[in-house]
Amino acid sequence: MVGKVAKIEISRIEGAWQTDEGFPQPDWKIIGDAIRRDYPDEKERAAAWQEAVQQWAGIIQYALGRETYSLYQSKRTLIVTAKSGFAARGLLGICDAAVKQIQYRLGKLVCDMTVWKPVVFFFDDLDVYYRYISHFYSEGREHVQNGGIFLPRGYPHVAIPPGQRYQRPDETVVHELTHFGLRKLHLPRWLNEGLAVAMESEVLGSRISQTDIERLKETQVHWNAENIQGFWRGDSFMNSEETRESYLTARVLVQNVWKEFPEFQEFVRDASPADGGEASALKYLGISLSDVAASFLGEGDWTPKLPAAEPADAPGAEM
Repeated sequence: MVGKVAKIEISRIEGAWQTDEGFPQPDWKIIGDAIRRDYPDEKERAAAWQEAVQQWAGIIQYALGRETYSLYQSKRTLIVTAKSGFAARGLLGICDAAVKQIQYRLGKLVCDMTVWKPVVFFFDDLDVYYRYISHFYSEGREHVQNGGIFLPRGYPHVAIPPGQRYQRPDETVVHELTHFGLRKLHLPRWLNEGLAVAMESEVLGSRISQTDIERLKETQVHWNAENIQGFWRGDSFMNSEETRESYLTARVLVQNVWKEFPEFQEFVRDASPADGGEASALKYLGISLSDVAASFLGEGDWTPKLPAAEPADAPGAEM
């Protein structure tokens, strides 16, 4: 008779932890190696991964302050939040609904979000939030103020700071969990962000306001044949002077292509940062990205002219 498999304890795995900015940070490669070594059975290994993720979230909860933060989970998602009771269950419900809608609307484009349960940390202190996410930034990379972030390194997860959107974080949750679902695809930045912003509209039914209409007009004037290359490369999304224009343009282009072309998913799956998705557009849409851009920006030379591929995002943990 086979004995019961011992429960994994990731805090005891030798060499698997370091402390950065006051937070214990796991080495998921070491943890993954231990799981694959100790749990050769596929079902037991999957259960061990789920237990490891729950323990890790509990360790982060403890580092944040167990008296203040609590851990909640459902079949679809796991969250750590300073909210409690009805408010906390409301946040969990928002995350669950977002995952369900993302899977339904993006289909095979998204990875299996049942095996890899999305984890969302809702921070109650802005300084603590930026201390935590600093671990995931490359050395020398400046922090960009944001309303939430998807962190692909290690075990992929989402961190959301306090603030106005924290009170009703629907848009942030949908946006960042879309990135979570698309993480296995190495997409051009404009397409990745465009899908995330478009999903906010698709899931929440948000409409373009009068302010947005004015911004769209300003955005159309902003781009020219030279600076559009920064958009195709993804640089403009990190430029504070072009961030708004970049996200608005990405949203419009993605929505236009999504609605008009039945081969949209094939285009997305095959799009490469090396050329901004140009080859995939020609192959599956039958038009150039210059034509896609012209549908919003008007006539002009909008063709991507990228010299080399962009580096890939940091990989997540391997199951």
